[in-house]
This record gives sequence, structure tokens and C-alpha cells, in this order.
Amino acid sequence: MVFCSEHIRRPSSRRFTQLMDLYEQNYILLRRLLGDAQNLPDESVSRSADHLPLYCWVVERSPFTTTVRLSYRFENHSRRHREYEPDLTLRIYHDARSGEAMSAIVNGKPRQMRHASNMEWRWQLNRFLNRWLRYCLHQGHGFNPS
Repeated sequence: MVFCSEHIRRPSSRRFTQLMDLYEQNYILLRRLLGDAQNLPDESVSRSADHLPLYCWVVERSPFTTTVRLSYRFENHSRRHREYEPDLTLRIYHDARSGEAMSAIVNGKPRQMRHASNMEWRWQLNRFLNRWLRYCLHQGHGFNPS
């Protein structure tokens, strides 16, 4: 029996369609956290009892997308500056109803997309976004719930 390489495929749980499903889940979570992103103020803060404040800045607005930056802010008095961690830049696609992490600073390390086709990178970063959004919502954060 001869096997062609086409028949021996490693099963992948990270297919393109599943990544699109993750983007859709992220959109739903972002909608719960931010409300209508098209109507967000340029800067806003969500405060939740006994938890760090969560900051949101609108980076760019267009008819079909809103790009935001989402982060906690730590005051570092010894260095006399602010630190943001995790610090994610997200694009919300209103017409497609999806949300995607574009770049991040996590554990002090910048994580930016190296290649537009790097699906593993997109999967990891957007899975992190998904978990973090759930955590923020669990803490009671919300900017403009609708």
C-alpha cells in the first residue's frame, strides 16, 4: 500500500474557519465589554471594585472598523512612569461582526504580526484576547454596555 503525502495530513484544531469562529466570539465579548464601539469616547476607563482599572483608547475610526487599545495601567513610582500590561491593539469589524487582536505587549514583550499569513501567531494572540476579555467581564468591567 502506497501513501501519498496528501493522504497523510496532521489533524489541525486551528483551521482558518475555527480562527474566524474565534474572531466572532471575540466580537461578542468586545460588544459586551465596550458596547457599541462606534460610539466609544476617545478615552475611557472601566472601574470595578477590588480590581485594576481597565483603560480603552480609540486609535482609529472608519465606517466599517474601529481600532482600539485595551490595557491595564500600572503606576511605577520608582521609575516615574506608567506601564501598560497587557496592552492589546484590537480591530473591530462592524460589518463582519468580528474582533481581532492586531498586536500586543504581554509579559513585557511586544508581540506583533510578523507575516499576514502566520495563522499560528493569530491563533495564539486571539486566544489570549478571548481569555482576557472573559476575565475582564468576570471582574465586572464594562465601558458602555448595550
